[in-house]
Amino acid sequence: MQKLSITIAVMLFQSIVLGQVHIDMNNSPDESSAILQLSSNDKGFLMPGLTYKERDYIYQPDPAEGLIIYNSQKGKHQYYNGSKWRTFDRQLSSNVHCGNDMIDARDGHVYGTVWIGDQCWMSENLNHGTFIDTSNRQTQNSIIEKYCYSNDSSQCAKYGGYYEWDEAMMYSTTQPAPGICPSGWYIPQAAEWNELITYLGGTNVAGNKVKQAGFSNWDDGNNSATNESGFNAIGAGYFSWHRTFVYLTNQAVFWTSDQKSSSEAKSVRLDDGTSLMTIWYEFKYEGLSVRCIKD
Repeated sequence: MQKLSITIAVMLFQSIVLGQVHIDMNNSPDESSAILQLSSNDKGFLMPGLTYKERDYIYQPDPAEGLIIYNSQKGKHQYYNGSKWRTFDRQLSSNVHCGNDMIDARDGHVYGTVWIGDQCWMSENLNHGTFIDTSNRQTQNSIIEKYCYSNDSSQCAKYGGYYEWDEAMMYSTTQPAPGICPSGWYIPQAAEWNELITYLGGTNVAGNKVKQAGFSNWDDGNNSATNESGFNAIGAGYFSWHRTFVYLTNQAVFWTSDQKSSSEAKSVRLDDGTSLMTIWYEFKYEGLSVRCIKD
């Protein structure tokens, strides 16, 4: 108690000298339950801002239960509940109720949505834009362009569009990146994919929890998939660097908004016959699936 009193006295002295913060020590009924109260007419209380990487360095051996930080990458306050980091402001805007269908105002397309931990994800691959043949590159021309499997525009209804990284990002590297997602949604960062993976138990087991169960959209090695998260990943394959569609029903590959180099960007990969869900990378000019996450 003496140590606490000395600390408060030092803080009080500093606040008087700096003229920034007043530590209210009175015992009026409204504050009697508080060990410390800060008040100011023109200042706020600022939590430490940490990136995902900096946050995850906190362990002695684990963060204290109830520890609060501001996640500067996520743009939200988080607290540690004794086993994992959770987000305070989980509430979405009034026009989005996660778990219900969401309508893309740009084209009327309807997408399923799902809460997974503190994140709201689309439960379908994005399918927005103008179909172009893969003999053409997607370019910065104010038109969102997409490839469709086997150059058949009707296939996008099943597998979603395939987008080069620059097109998916709308030729911007600013984080968080709205990219080609509907208003209020954005391209998830690698750290946010990692948050999903961690919530589902880690790289070694998360794959089976996000893959659609059964063999409609996966090969016969998919017998262990449960889709218990509701993410509903399908084996859409991707449009590869040698300009052909590959691995239909064998892989699902999604873009993150993070670059690996000037020619490569980070991706998330799922494979048929394995429970792995891994952060990987692909050439930016390959066509991958996009899943959007709610702002």
